[in-house]
Amino acid sequence: MGQVQVDRILLVWPSDLNRKNIPLSRKLDLLLIHRHASRLGAHLGIVSDLDEIIDHAKSLGVPIFNSVTDAHTTLWRSRKSLRPQIARPDKHSKNLQPAKQYLSFIRQPKQQLNTRLHTILNSILYGIGLLSIGILMMLTIPSATIYIIPEHKIVNHKSNITSQPEPNTGIQTSYQIDSSYRTAIVSQQIDIDTTGTTKLSIQHASGNAIFTNLTFQPVTIPSGTSVSTSSKLEPITYVTQNDISIEGRRGSIGIAEIRALIAGPEANVSQGLVNKVDGPLNQLVAVTNRQSITGGETVTVPSVTRIDRSKAYDLLVNKLSRQGYENISDNLSHNQITTFESTKLAKVLETNYSHAVGEPTDTLTLIMRAEIICTIIDKDNAYKIALDNLQSQTNNFMILDNESITYQTNIIDTLDNSNNITIEVIAEGKAYPYVDINTLKKQINWMTLDTAKEEISASIILKEMPTVVIYPSWFTRIPWLSWRTNIVINSPEQETNK
Repeated sequence: MGQVQVDRILLVWPSDLNRKNIPLSRKLDLLLIHRHASRLGAHLGIVSDLDEIIDHAKSLGVPIFNSVTDAHTTLWRSRKSLRPQIARPDKHSKNLQPAKQYLSFIRQPKQQLNTRLHTILNSILYGIGLLSIGILMMLTIPSATIYIIPEHKIVNHKSNITSQPEPNTGIQTSYQIDSSYRTAIVSQQIDIDTTGTTKLSIQHASGNAIFTNLTFQPVTIPSGTSVSTSSKLEPITYVTQNDISIEGRRGSIGIAEIRALIAGPEANVSQGLVNKVDGPLNQLVAVTNRQSITGGETVTVPSVTRIDRSKAYDLLVNKLSRQGYENISDNLSHNQITTFESTKLAKVLETNYSHAVGEPTDTLTLIMRAEIICTIIDKDNAYKIALDNLQSQTNNFMILDNESITYQTNIIDTLDNSNNITIEVIAEGKAYPYVDINTLKKQINWMTLDTAKEEISASIILKEMPTVVIYPSWFTRIPWLSWRTNIVINSPEQETNK
């Protein structure tokens, strides 16, 4: 720059320059270059797109161009030339009058203010300053902490709430909640004593039958040949117990022992009533009994009746319902409730009786497998209704203590057809007066301590008189600034420091 005698110097930073290591990027570098150009009597211009270089150039008043062509086609000069203004000095003048006039002007004594007025003004300003400081200290330094204990009130409400197992498509009342079903598969057996009686045949009637040959050929009567009475209503059948052979002469006879096919006294018949041969032998021989057939006997034993079966069914259904209710109750969460009255038999899956009606036995056994269903109520939903009803017992000036609320649940009734459950929920808790902290602070601002206590007691029902702690202790009023007053309420719902 010193070797080139020019009026303008253009400093160019290439656009593809590595932006991490930019030469002459400091403001000090540009300042020194600008200053050196100014000493040489030249104007400095810059061509660059670097933000850092552009900011430094603007602060130094150096023209900035987008390209070299723009610099060549534009008239420009440094906005703030650092070249010193060198002017030829005036010829030395021997006239001393101007110097004397200047010296006489600067040596004239300054006009002094009135000393007394100055003192009064200073005193007034000093007093105003002290008063301002005192007022500021009086407003900001004093603080008050007020401890109040509101008197609580016990409130309670009894709500009768009905469950609704089926979804409600109509208007749901505030005393009705949705419920659900839960099922359990259970099985048991029961043994009961039978109450019926029946005759049990234990002995077969027997006797002798006389067979007469009706032909001229010998006839053999094999064992097991059946003969019977000729009654058209209910013939009695007997069976021969031995083989007999009859001579081949018409009128020849043979005697065989016969035994009743069915045990019991019904087979005891008089002489001459056995007169029919069953099968093809009835064309060859005739039969009769010359003596009574006797020996059939019965005994009376317990037996099953329809009432016994119904009784066993009802008792077992009750046992299965109890078992299903216990299984469902054991698996409920802590906030769910059900009742045995809401339990019912949903479906019988299997039944098995040990004896049919009329069968002789002294014990009837029934095995059953069934599905049991119970209605389930969510106690939390019931508690919400009870809480809303309890809150309705308080007015806008009372606040419920949620931590003190207790619930007692009692089962009242189960509806017959809909299987709904009605429960009684008794909610009880403590209610405290509502305290508007900000309003109370404004209400007692700048009151004396006794007046403030009376005002607080008149506004809020308290358990005891409030306690007020003032700092500094010699101060006798509640601070003027509300934020310097701290009210501590120890009711659980308003455990507040404000």
